[in-house]
Amino acid sequence: MDSQERVTLQPIRKGDKMVFRKLYDIYYQRLFLYAKSYLENDDEAEDIVQELFIHLYEKRKEVTIFSSLSSYFFLRFGRGIAPRRCLRWGQYFAIPPG
Repeated sequence: MDSQERVTLQPIRKGDKMVFRKLYDIYYQRLFLYAKSYLENDDEAEDIVQELFIHLYEKRKEVTIFSSLSSYFFLRFGRGIAPRRCLRWGQYFAIPPG
């Protein structure tokens, strides 16, 4: 994780909602488009992305990010929230290699 991301995480850990909002603004669109590419449903994609941010905020004091915020979000999407959501809807979900 680079020094800018460390600086960003410290205020979030302390509950700074303005910094969290900035983080949301930076990552939301890219995560939404990624989720939509699998689900082909705007509402479901939006729900998944919101769940990612809710999880980060609720666990902000406990979350450890070893690489980057971007990697954290996409791994969390691929390994947790999205597969459960897709299974619930009876869809096949697989993350492409790479």
